[in-house]
Parts: sequence; C-alpha cells; structure tokens
Amino acid sequence: MLDFDISIWLLGILLLIMYCVYLRKKRNEEFISVFFNALFFIYILQVLRFTIFPIPIFSPTIREISSKIDILSTMNIKPFANITLNRQFYYNILLTIPFGFLLPLLRNKSIKKVLLKGIAFSISIELLQLLISFLIKFPYRTCDINDIILNTFGVFMGFVLWKLFTVILKAITKKLNLKNDKFINYILGQNNI
Repeated sequence: MLDFDISIWLLGILLLIMYCVYLRKKRNEEFISVFFNALFFIYILQVLRFTIFPIPIFSPTIREISSKIDILSTMNIKPFANITLNRQFYYNILLTIPFGFLLPLLRNKSIKKVLLKGIAFSISIELLQLLISFLIKFPYRTCDINDIILNTFGVFMGFVLWKLFTVILKAITKKLNLKNDKFINYILGQNNI
C-alpha cells in the first residue's frame, strides 16, 4: 500500500519551498501573493491525499482478482446515472469549493476562467485515478463523470463565496477606514471580473 505518508509530505514541503523561492526571486511576487500561492499549493496536496492515496500496490489479493476485472467497465460516463445523495456526493462538492475560492486570489480570474480551470483540474484527477488503475491493473478508484460535474459545481460555489467575501470585505474596509491595509488591498485588487 502506497500511502500519503511523511515522505510524501516532506517532498511536498520541499517543492513548496522551491516554488515560493521561485515566486519571490524570479517573478518578484509580493509576500502576500507568495502566501496565497503557498496556501493553494497546500490545498492541492490535500486534494491529492484524498483523491489519489492510498494506492493499493503489492497487494496479493489485488493481484489475484485483477485479471478478472475490466477496468473500463467500472467507469461511469453517463451524467447523473447512479447518482445518490450520500456522503460521496457532498464530498465531491466540498472538495473543490476551496479551488473556486482560492484561484481568484492568485490571479485576476473571471468566473469562466475559474470554471474552466476547475473542470480541467477535476478531469485531471479522474484521469490520474484511471491511469493508476491501469498501472496497478485494478480499479482502485472509479472514474466517474458525476465526480467532474459535482466538482465543477463545488468550484462554482467557491467562486460565489469568494465574490460574497469580497463584497463584505469592501464594506468592512470602508466602514473601518482600512484603505491602506496592504493585505486587504491585495485581496480586493484580485476581485475584478
């Protein structure tokens, strides 16, 4: 079993440090921008932790039954087929709300760009799960169009929450006269559609 253990966390932290140094030194990003990029990076690591790991490799049971299972037959490519209001339904939405909320903080993003990136992100997860299933010759996760639909809805909800947050933040900033706060100005500066 390949799990998201300390070695993968350490690798992720090393990559995060390298990424932050790159943003500061090569792209001259402000500290606030580096902070939100780091937050987004950590979010992506968490998504990988929940959607890809653990990977059941070197399992005798899997080796025994893998020849009897057609991986493609486990895929669901019919939208809304076999969809139920269970925990998995809500988890698929909750998983990507942070994507829709955090992505506009990195760069000025319209709803269209956020949704397109969210769809691409969700498809990438499903394809990675499918690829790993083929590599280990066992459908350890199901590739499902409903996951993509629900993830995209989560991204949309995250973007709506982002817009509501910025409206509230603008009102608070005006009421408390915080126009010179660098952190708030960065956030509000990313609020153009």
